[in-house]
Amino acid sequence: IQCTPQSPKCLVCPLAETCEALRTGRVEELPVKNKTQKVKTRHLSYIYIRCKGEVAIHRRGEGDIWQGLWEPYNASDAPQLPAFVHNPLLLAKDVKHVLTHRILLADFYLQETETRPLLPDDYIWVKEDEIEQYGVPRLIEIMLEMVQAKS
Repeated sequence: IQCTPQSPKCLVCPLAETCEALRTGRVEELPVKNKTQKVKTRHLSYIYIRCKGEVAIHRRGEGDIWQGLWEPYNASDAPQLPAFVHNPLLLAKDVKHVLTHRILLADFYLQETETRPLLPDDYIWVKEDEIEQYGVPRLIEIMLEMVQAKS
């Protein structure tokens, strides 16, 4: 409120004695306004693979949203659902989840199977009733609630 680039109110500012901009004569330059990031929309597709009381999950890697958190099978980058997915139950389409600079639209599927499909090496199988012990993003919590409602 006080420290605006166009018309700063340095004479009535309670921080004037310690102000770097005032002391160095850079009142017109400081504070530097952060550039706002453009909000992007991202589409995600998750498949909750259930096999004999266990589910497949993996930990998200570095350099993307939700680093280190766990998620079910992520088919977001695949042009089509993987071959092991046969008639999955669509739990929800375009579930909206808003982050600071992303709008996520997620599709949730449930795949029941009697044999474990071949998944990438970073996926693990955990007991379904123990999945709450793994840290998951809020969006995945929503998916888990939908899965539980269908069970």
